[in-house]
Amino acid sequence: MFPKTCGLLAAALALTSLSSPLLAQQQDEPLLVLTATRFAESSLNVAANIQVITRQDIRAAGAQNLPDILQHKAGIHIKPLYGALGAETGIDMRGFGEGGSQRTLILLNGQRLNPLDQSAVDWGSIPLDSVQRIEILNGSGAVLFGDNAVGGVINIITGAARPGASVSAGFGSHNGRQAAASLGQNNGRFWFSLDAAHQTNDGWRRNNHQERNTFSSRMGLKLAQAELTLDLGGSKTALGLPGTLNELQYRQDPRQPETRDSFADRNSAYIRPGIKWQLASGLEFAAEIAYSDSENKSYVSNFFSYDQRQTKTLSFTPRLQWQHGLGNLGSSTTVGIDYYDGELTSHKSANPAAPVTKQVNIDQTSRALYLHNKTGLTERLTLNGGLRRQVVDQQARDSTGALLTNDHTASISELGLSYRATDKLRLFTRTGRTFRFANLDELTTFAGFVSRPVRPEKGRFVDLGLQWSDRAFSGKITAYRLTMRDEIAWKAVTKSTGNGNWVPGSIINAPSSWKGLTAAKASPWCQS
Repeated sequence: MFPKTCGLLAAALALTSLSSPLLAQQQDEPLLVLTATRFAESSLNVAANIQVITRQDIRAAGAQNLPDILQHKAGIHIKPLYGALGAETGIDMRGFGEGGSQRTLILLNGQRLNPLDQSAVDWGSIPLDSVQRIEILNGSGAVLFGDNAVGGVINIITGAARPGASVSAGFGSHNGRQAAASLGQNNGRFWFSLDAAHQTNDGWRRNNHQERNTFSSRMGLKLAQAELTLDLGGSKTALGLPGTLNELQYRQDPRQPETRDSFADRNSAYIRPGIKWQLASGLEFAAEIAYSDSENKSYVSNFFSYDQRQTKTLSFTPRLQWQHGLGNLGSSTTVGIDYYDGELTSHKSANPAAPVTKQVNIDQTSRALYLHNKTGLTERLTLNGGLRRQVVDQQARDSTGALLTNDHTASISELGLSYRATDKLRLFTRTGRTFRFANLDELTTFAGFVSRPVRPEKGRFVDLGLQWSDRAFSGKITAYRLTMRDEIAWKAVTKSTGNGNWVPGSIINAPSSWKGLTAAKASPWCQS
C-alpha cells in the first residue's frame, strides 16, 4: 500500500536516531490535547500523530517568532518570504509545496487564523510570550475543523494567565531591534494577561526593511459550572519588497533591490468571546463568537500594481460533548456547528495615488455540522470515528458587472484505531476523506476580474503509525498515503475552451497522489 513510503523507513529511523532535538520533552504521563476532539482528551486515545510543543520548549529554543519554533518539528516545512521576522511565512504539511499554506489549518485557541484569500497567516498577531503550548495534528483534521485541514492542523494555545510581569529587549545584525512586555494576574477566579511586542529589522538587501507591532489580551472568569473567556488583539506589519534579481544582477550586487519603492502593509484586529459550561455530569458545552478585520496594502512598482483589500470574518462555533457510555464501554460523542461569514473587497490601481481601475467584491458563507465519537473497545483499544457535512456559498462580482456563483457541498467521514500494545508502545491507524474549497483569490484572476467556477478538491487518506515513550526516549513514526481528486492548482499557461487559443494563467482542478513518512524523536539531554 505504501510502495514509496516503506523504502524511506530505514533512512528515517537512522536520521531520527542521530538527530539532536532542539525541542525535547519528557513523557512522564499522557498529555491532554484539545485538537483531537475540540475538548480536552488524552493523547493516548487519539488515532493520529499529535505533537506538542510546551512553553518550556519555546523558551529553550530561543526563537523570535512562531515559524522559527515550528520549523524544528518533523513533517513541517517553513517557507519564509520576507526575512527574519517571519512575515508572510507559509507552512506546508505533507508536501504540497507552494500550495501547502492553503492545506494546513492554523488555529488560535481553536479558532481559525487562515485568511479568506491566499494571504499567509498573520503570525504577528500572536506574541511569542503569550503562547502556552502548540499542538500539531499531522494529517487531515477536516472532520472536526473543515476546510484547509488537508495536510495537518496547528493549534496555538495561549491558556490562562500566570501572575507576574516581564520586560525584554534585544539587538541584532542589520539594525535588528526588538522589545516585549507582558503582564498577568490570576486570583483563581478572574485572570487576565496582556502582551505587547515590537520588532524591526533593516534586512540584508536594500528595501527589505520590516517592522511589526503586536498587542494581545486574554482574560477569563471562572464561575461555579462555567468559564467565560475573551481574546482580543491586533497587529501592524510593514515591510519592503526588494523583488527578484537575474543572475547578472546578483553577481554585480546581490543586495541591490529590483525596486526601491515596493512595499506591503497589513493591519489586523480581532475579538473572540467564548464560554465553557459544564451542563451536567458528563455533559459539557463550549462556544465562541469571533470577529476579525484585516486590511492589506501592497505595491509592486515595476508591475504598476497597487492592491488595497479588506477582509472581514464573523464566526460562531458551538459544540457539545456527551460522556454517555455504550453498554459497559466508555464512550463519548462530540457534536457541533461551524458557521463562518466573510467578505473581501479589493481595489486595484497603477500606484497608491492613482484612481481605482478594478474592483472585486466577494462574499462567502460556510455552514457545517460535524459529529465525532470515541469508544474504548477494551482498556487498551480505542475506536475513533467522525462525520462532517459542510456547505459553502461563494459569490464574486468585479467592476465590469460580471458575477460568479460558486456554491458547493462536501460530506466526509473518517475511522481510526489507537492501540496501547504496552505502557510504552502505541500503534494507531486511520482512514477517511478530506477536502478543501477554493479560497477567494482562486475565484479571480491576477488582473482583478472574476474567473470561472472552481470545484472543491477532495481526497482519501490512510495513516499508519507507532509511538514509543519512556523516560529515556520518545519517538513517533507515521506512514501515509493521500490521493486527491480535483486538486485546485495554478497552471501558468492553459488552453481555453471553445476557440482553442492559449491564454496565460488559470486555476484548474487536477488529480494528484502523495505518499510519505514523518518521524520525530524527543529525549531528555544526556546526564552524567
